[in-house]
Amino acid sequence: MQKKLWYKNAAEIWEEALPIGNGRIGAMVYGGAICERLQINEDTLWSGSPDLETSQYEIPQLDQIRKWVEEKEFVKAAEATAATMRNYRTQGYVSYGNLYVDTLCAQKDVKEYRRELDMNDGVVRAEYLLNGAKVVKTTFVSLADDLLVLNIK
Repeated sequence: MQKKLWYKNAAEIWEEALPIGNGRIGAMVYGGAICERLQINEDTLWSGSPDLETSQYEIPQLDQIRKWVEEKEFVKAAEATAATMRNYRTQGYVSYGNLYVDTLCAQKDVKEYRRELDMNDGVVRAEYLLNGAKVVKTTFVSLADDLLVLNIK
C-alpha cells in the first residue's frame, strides 16, 4: 500500500516542510521550485548528552503513583508524575543550517507543481513544469551511504 503526503505548493514555513532522515542526518525539505530550501540537521549538533539527563524521581514516589493508578486516583497520579518524574533539563537538536538551491527564472513560469513524501521509502519528490520543461527533484537521506542527496533532473 502506498502512503504519501502530497501538496500542490511548496512549504512556506517549517511546519509545512517534509522531513527526511536516517537517524543521524536529517532535513526538512521545503520543495521550492525557484528556491529550494533544505534545513539540515546532524546528530553531533545535540545540545546535550545522555549523562546530563538525570531523573528526578525516587522509588518511593513511583510506588505511590502506581498505587494511585490502581485506586483510580488518576488526578493525584498525574499531578505527582508531573511534579516528580518530568525532566525539565531536556536537550534538543540544533539546526546545522540551511542549504538554498536557486533556479534563475520567474515564479510565474512554474506550472503543475506537486510535492510529496513517500512514507514507504522516505523520499521527497517535487515535480513541475518550468518554462514547459518537466523538472523532477528527488531528495532523500541514504542509510547505507550516510549522506543527503538532492537530485534535480
